[in-house]
Amino acid sequence: MPFYSGTGIESVDENNVTTSAGDSHPQSEVLWLTGPKSFDLFQTSGLPTDENGYLLVNEMLQNNQHPEIFGAGDCVTIDQYPALAKNGVYAVRQGPILWENLKKSLSKGQLVRFTPQKRYVSILSTGDGEAFLSYGNQLFHGKIPWKIKQYIDRKFMKRYKDLYE
Repeated sequence: MPFYSGTGIESVDENNVTTSAGDSHPQSEVLWLTGPKSFDLFQTSGLPTDENGYLLVNEMLQNNQHPEIFGAGDCVTIDQYPALAKNGVYAVRQGPILWENLKKSLSKGQLVRFTPQKRYVSILSTGDGEAFLSYGNQLFHGKIPWKIKQYIDRKFMKRYKDLYE
């Protein structure tokens, strides 16, 4: 399965995908990944945002101009890591830091810094028991990535289920 990144698409028809450079690629199925988009909420509220409208926070997941406002996940940009991907991997890892910092802010405790990992596995289900896996520059598609995704997802859900039983 070919993979194209950073390529503009001019048209898609039943048989071909045509890029903005005029290249035509035969296709039978297209998986179109466009990336995240910020809500207008932050910009219209007057809160500090990055150029794409994501709420700006520091490494403690706290807004510098309004320290009583915290944020995490896909809706924020961390000022120390402006190019950090907007994905579930970082959102999940920011969750416990956010929770800890919310509690510490109420008790005037020392806030904890979020430090992102450098690389991560990203797996997207493509249906029919298959998935698309990326890790760094490595890309895989098929049943094995689907099985890896199932394992990771079930382990994650079990961890949180066990916390609340």
